[in-house]
Amino acid sequence: MKLEKLILSVFISAIFLSACNSTNTPQTQQTSVNKKDETKLPEGFGNANVEQTKIPEEGQQQPEQKSLIELKEEEKRKFALKAQQNPVPIDISKQAKTRLSDGSEYWAILDEKGVTETREFKNHPQLAKIEKFTQGKNSTVKAYLKDGRVLQIPANKIRDFAQDTAEQILMAAGIKTVTKPVENQTKERKEESKQ
Repeated sequence: MKLEKLILSVFISAIFLSACNSTNTPQTQQTSVNKKDETKLPEGFGNANVEQTKIPEEGQQQPEQKSLIELKEEEKRKFALKAQQNPVPIDISKQAKTRLSDGSEYWAILDEKGVTETREFKNHPQLAKIEKFTQGKNSTVKAYLKDGRVLQIPANKIRDFAQDTAEQILMAAGIKTVTKPVENQTKERKEESKQ
């Protein structure tokens, strides 16, 4: 009984497979004959005059197909190029600022040009701010004074941009600092405390 069922199932499978092979053979022959007709849509389906993607014939090289990773990388490159051509303006008022121990504020901006570090001195009588622009290995440092002058400082003279005192920065720029003598400072403090 089991043997009969096994023989019957093998026989049905063989008939099914032979039927499948016989129906595929005429279609593949017909397909190779009508390859030019397949590339156009029938009348009434979209733009029938425009050829669709062509199927390469035997012996022709197939167009190079890109992997999903290559397509994503190409998409990233296009996005970066678009961002470089149309940069988004940066609102400095919304930048995260760090208040340093001397009362100055420090922040940095990274954009397509490079890194711009800025340190603003709010309570210093001479120095308004300093900026350090770094592009690759090249750095330039500019000091902006409260009287409107802008001084170029050699980058190697500033040891620590965020920690050097205003007096050290002014000395690096070649400016004498305006400091009140100790006697005058103590007299002013006594007068302020009396008031």
